[in-house]
This record gives sequence, C-alpha cells and structure tokens, in this order.
Amino acid sequence: MLCVHEDIFAKGDVLRKQAVPMLLLSLLCAVVYFNSFGGGFHYDDKQNIVTNPSVHMRDVSVDSITKTFYYNGNFSRPLSYLSLGLNYLFGGLDPFGYHLVNLMIHILTCLTIFHLTRFIVRECQGRAGQPSTAYS
Repeated sequence: MLCVHEDIFAKGDVLRKQAVPMLLLSLLCAVVYFNSFGGGFHYDDKQNIVTNPSVHMRDVSVDSITKTFYYNGNFSRPLSYLSLGLNYLFGGLDPFGYHLVNLMIHILTCLTIFHLTRFIVRECQGRAGQPSTAYS
C-alpha cells in the first residue's frame, strides 16, 4: 500500500520543482502532434463524427448529452462520444477543434504518467530503506 506523508502539503514548491519537466513534456507533445492541425478527418472519423448524428449536438441538454452515448442505437463509448458531441457543438465539423482537444488529452495523459511514475519510484525508494521523498 502506498504511504502518504503528512508533510506533502507543507512543501509549497512541489509544482515549481516540477514546472520545467512538465513544460518540456507538454512542449514535446505539442511538437509531435503539431502536424495534425493542418489535416482533416481520417480513418474512422467519418463514421464516428461526420456521418454520426448522435454526436451532432445542438444544445447542452440532458437529451442531447444522453443521445451521444449511443452509436447506431447501441450504448457505446459514452465519454468519447460525449467529447465528440461537445466538439461538434462548439466547432461543427472543423477538424482543428477535434485535434486541439486530442492534444490536450495527450498532454494530460503524459503529465499523469509522469507524476504517477515519479511517485511510484520515490515510494519504492522509501520502501527500500531510504527516506521517502514522495512528492518532493
């Protein structure tokens, strides 16, 4: 079981210490993903976005949101289709917004993995007899 120490929140400079690696990871994601912004829809985008009336949201109502959870009448990938529906609501069929949201998802995923890996490594160091420096 992972151990959380009381002094975690006392260290106000945790984010400052991690700002440079987080910024570099975010920049790396943006550089790798940058070429997608000039592109259109590809592969399964036509069936999942362009010709899928379930994600063509007109408003943010319970019915519109619930409608996005279904593809061809079957409950399928609700979070993904809700995201596509909100993209459609705010940007129609302009691929730029969809690519921008995908970039944000990739950056958040990368930063989550960074923090999780950092925490696990530091916690394992603490369990090996070294003082735990989790979140430092």
